[in-house]
Amino acid sequence: ESAAETADLRRSLPPGYADDEESLAKAVEMAVADLRSWLDTVDARAVAADAVQRFWAGRAPILPGQLGSVLAVRDLDDRTRVQRRRGAVCHLRMRDGFLYVGLGQRNLRMPAALEPVLRRIAAAAEPLAVSDLADLMDEESRRVLVRRLVREGLLQIVPDG
Repeated sequence: ESAAETADLRRSLPPGYADDEESLAKAVEMAVADLRSWLDTVDARAVAADAVQRFWAGRAPILPGQLGSVLAVRDLDDRTRVQRRRGAVCHLRMRDGFLYVGLGQRNLRMPAALEPVLRRIAAAAEPLAVSDLADLMDEESRRVLVRRLVREGLLQIVPDG
């Protein structure tokens, strides 16, 4: 995409190129030289970061039972058990002093201090009670975070019984 925005790399073929192989060869040599110069300016880390972002953003969420979890979130307390939704994408990365949580087709920007709790939630293989996050967050903060993650589709509330 970036190359396509560079004027020198969008030049047309010279007029009459089909009748003048030598002029065409010079135009190709010039285009290759321009491409080499442009490639020297490419930030490989930025290209990689963009590719990763596009990959994670392209994952469509699968949210069976989401309505029930969203309705149940109003009664959420420390005893409520939640689990990571099966198949839910959760890609965590730190950038510019913030934690970015990739949830498929959207990204949440959160304070960097939430990284330990989000890593625990993302890695949990079994359901956990909201109170299981007490060593990382105060009660109100963990309820707010878990409610948000249920609404966003990362977590689902585990029904009693």
